Amino acid sequence: MGYPVSMTSKLPQIRPELPLDYYHQNFCQLLSVVQNRYTDLLSADESQFIEHFQLASKEAQCLYVRLSGRSKSLFRLSKLQYREIPDLQAAADELAHLALLRIDPDLELEHLLPLYTKPEILRLLAPSDGAKLDRAALDAQLLHQNDPQLNATLRAADSHLEVLQEQHLAVLKLCFFSNAYQDLSEFVLRDLAILSYESYALDVGSRQFADREQLDQHLQYHACSSLSEEALAGGAEAVLALSAALPVPAPHDSALLRRVSRLRNQLARDLERQGELETALALYELSSSTPARERRARILMSQTDIEQSLALCHEIVAAPIDEAEAIFAQQFGQRHAKRHGHEWPVQNTPTPPSQVLELPQSDAVEHATAQHLGQSGDCYFVENTLFSSVLGLAIWPAVFAPLTGAFSHPFQHRPHDFYDADFASKRADLIDTALRAQLQDEQAFIQTLLQRYRDKQGRANPLVYWEHIDEQLLQTALQKIPAQHWQAIFRRLLSDLRNHRSGLPDLIHFPDEGAYALVEVKGPGDRLQANQKRWMAFFHDNNIPHWVATVRWLENTDNA
Repeated sequence: MGYPVSMTSKLPQIRPELPLDYYHQNFCQLLSVVQNRYTDLLSADESQFIEHFQLASKEAQCLYVRLSGRSKSLFRLSKLQYREIPDLQAAADELAHLALLRIDPDLELEHLLPLYTKPEILRLLAPSDGAKLDRAALDAQLLHQNDPQLNATLRAADSHLEVLQEQHLAVLKLCFFSNAYQDLSEFVLRDLAILSYESYALDVGSRQFADREQLDQHLQYHACSSLSEEALAGGAEAVLALSAALPVPAPHDSALLRRVSRLRNQLARDLERQGELETALALYELSSSTPARERRARILMSQTDIEQSLALCHEIVAAPIDEAEAIFAQQFGQRHAKRHGHEWPVQNTPTPPSQVLELPQSDAVEHATAQHLGQSGDCYFVENTLFSSVLGLAIWPAVFAPLTGAFSHPFQHRPHDFYDADFASKRADLIDTALRAQLQDEQAFIQTLLQRYRDKQGRANPLVYWEHIDEQLLQTALQKIPAQHWQAIFRRLLSDLRNHRSGLPDLIHFPDEGAYALVEVKGPGDRLQANQKRWMAFFHDNNIPHWVATVRWLENTDNA
């Protein structure tokens, strides 16, 4: 009898101890990769920065990496303490000689004050009534005095350091990660064995940026993205100015096109909430990502521009970007067409088979149902994990194929284009070969997947839910579910990886008499969601056994 597979609790792992200079090793690895892959795209200043860094001693390099990894660029030498840098002054002097650090820069009082604690300021500057003031009021009082002697006193109190040329680090990290949200902490997660990544080719031929213009466009986008909150606070005019400053991606740069469109969507959505509907419409019209057309249709309808709103819905139905957009257009268009006296084609969906189960009350309706069905065979809680995971194991080589621009650094759990509409078509040969193997020799296919499950255990794959599947479940499912059913479900998943990986039934039941069934569980008061209905309709069309278990709790008859 099988029971629901849930997230497994793992025994605490003994983490490896990182060397003191782990961060230096990681930074040098980043530099090496960038030099090997992007040296022809770097500016003279960026190349010189790398050269100067590499001329420094290891201790000086460690100090630069330590300081440049902090959120600020100003430091007091006496407050720094690193075991791997025994002579901080010598390291600082060396960096200053290489123009990577400035010692005792000419700082204004407003920049010096944050480097000192309140007790230090009270001791060094002895402000009147300073002890009675909070920190903000104390700083304001000192700045208002505009006394040069205060500045001179703090400058003489310690040696101050200013990190230079940090602007080049943004370029180097973008070259390495191809984005602005990952950083050197990714190395640490790998080194501590918290995350395990697949190995894939990383060379000049597979790099994300083909030329300096493309690299600069991505830098421009990230610069604009960092200003989005400020622009939104400035109103519609500021948002339009920011939108106009966004780069115009080349047609082949799908990653930048997606990022720019999403930023425009975010800006437009905030403007929409503020009532700036015309400005929001203008931004949505420039976006090629969902839900731009949906938002346009909703705004047009709210402005009683019924004809244009319904025309846009028809346009979406004819050529949707993804299933979610198509569903919106169909439902929204049908509802408003009926309301305003327009014609709209009606879509009928089959009603899924269902069965009422009366069960003893339990905290988890799915667990109670699985236990009940487990009395007549194996039953597992799989929800959205089983079919996605088997697909991930089946097309593993396709997922990690070294296509141009798919991988830019060794810390990716998926290729950059995983959610792009052409992900599967660009890998059609590899995917077709992998799936065809199941039809040609099903037993060999099963053994290949089980061996891959063992070999790749725990390695990051966007489709595989390691903690929710085990070998017994895999073997049972692969043996008892017909290949044609697997193939149909695989193809639907691949047609829209972002949306089709949700809404699958909660349980899979393997009755003692044979065969299998997918079971969606609904407790008292629950109803099927839209994506669940779509999967049920798909199962109906492809003769895949499925049903809905509607659970009713038995009344408690125990005596008080």
